[in-house]
Amino acid sequence: MAVMNLEMVFRVAIAAQAAAANAWFAQMRESGPPPSPNLGVVMGPDFAQRAANLARNLMEGRLGFLSAVFEATSINP
Repeated sequence: MAVMNLEMVFRVAIAAQAAAANAWFAQMRESGPPPSPNLGVVMGPDFAQRAANLARNLMEGRLGFLSAVFEATSINP
């Protein structure tokens, strides 16, 4: 097996997405159930309850959404 010695570091850009997620869940609640087929078809009959729990925990600050972008950069010039 060949072994590669990679000297790399990662630049990371991180952004908290709680406000955007809260707005999205509020919009979904106001618009009613989505038309079929939707994610509930794949995730099962209790998906609506799971989504509601996720939204409630997000609104209450127990959970948050975070997006990150990792960019590999060489440490050698």
